[in-house]
Amino acid sequence: MSTRQLCQRFRQQFKSQGYGEILLFGQPVMTPATGQRLFLAAVMAVCLVADCYPAATGLADDQSGPIAWILLVMYACACALLPLMPQWMSIGVIALTAICIPLPWTHLEDLTFGCALAFAALYYCLPTWIGLAVQVAFTAEFAIYHVFWGRGTAFVIIGIILQVASSVIGYTYRRQRLNEQNKRNAELLHQAEASIARTERDLSLARNLHDTLTNDLASISMLCGTLLLDCKDPEQRRTLRAIDDTSREAMQCAHHVIDVLRNTGESRTASMSDAWQNSLRELLDRQARHLTACGYHGAATFEHNFEQMPIRQDVYDELASFTIELFANIEHHCPNGGDFSIRYRIEHGRLVIVQTNTAGEDDRHTRSCRGLALHRRIIESMGGELTYATDEDVWMLRAAFVLSPAAVPRSRH
Repeated sequence: MSTRQLCQRFRQQFKSQGYGEILLFGQPVMTPATGQRLFLAAVMAVCLVADCYPAATGLADDQSGPIAWILLVMYACACALLPLMPQWMSIGVIALTAICIPLPWTHLEDLTFGCALAFAALYYCLPTWIGLAVQVAFTAEFAIYHVFWGRGTAFVIIGIILQVASSVIGYTYRRQRLNEQNKRNAELLHQAEASIARTERDLSLARNLHDTLTNDLASISMLCGTLLLDCKDPEQRRTLRAIDDTSREAMQCAHHVIDVLRNTGESRTASMSDAWQNSLRELLDRQARHLTACGYHGAATFEHNFEQMPIRQDVYDELASFTIELFANIEHHCPNGGDFSIRYRIEHGRLVIVQTNTAGEDDRHTRSCRGLALHRRIIESMGGELTYATDEDVWMLRAAFVLSPAAVPRSRH
């Protein structure tokens, strides 16, 4: 996969999650989570300067012992790690600040800005009850100590206001994130419910169509059988047998569709045995006989016998559907009495189909190829290919189905 395709996939993932993007030369280079961490790191850097510079200056002037410096370094490290591990480091920063408050000889009791930001991260990342418990305990220690040591009520009120303001900001962003997540979950739930409703509707329609279709086809088959008992004309008997065979084949297709919708059949990606070759050969012979009976001249041939090679169920289903489409196109677009040719052969793990037929003067302008375009998308999704064109009065088509997984071309990216 190329770099451009990878960037496009990331962009689709961000948009599907409801996030914005940070672009560089039109390509996304940063996830929203990374942007939030960088913003938190920038704010924490300012808080570290506001806390650590006065504290370090005071420790240097008073020539404090190593314990005070160790606590200051630990506090700075915890603040620096907060953007990377906000859940744990927010508690760590608050705990270190709580340890330094009752130790006046460390001169670290005024580390307030980093602690305030830690409260914002705590409310944003962890449940609200944890934030409330930690804040109540910390505020009680902060207020009791500073009132006891005579720092004044104003200082305590300012510190508490700073902590509460940061906590409200963190809680507000958390609620916003949860609301967006709930909104996305509701949209996903709505899409899932709509998909289930469509599936149930399709199953109901397919079931009704199956019942009506099979009943009518069974009536046609029974009527053909009754007429065959009294029919003496060979031409009429061939026609009645063709109608009976076609109705039985259509009935089998209807049963197969219901089995696929109900997921009662075999896996569509499972490999079939070599019996698929005989089934395909019978399908070709039956379709060729039908065209011959309609007055067309040609044949569906094998250049050599099939090799012993299994095929996936979904590939065979598409192969059979595509084969029926080829014969239907000949009947619809080839002039009456025209020529056709369909050849099948295996080449390097691929089943290659080459089809030609006479194209009428009007057909070169009216053929829409919508059915073939749909088959081409399906065949290409399975690793095959399909091309077709009209050359003067000849319609030419070439298709290739992958039979062996080793025959699938590798990506060049």
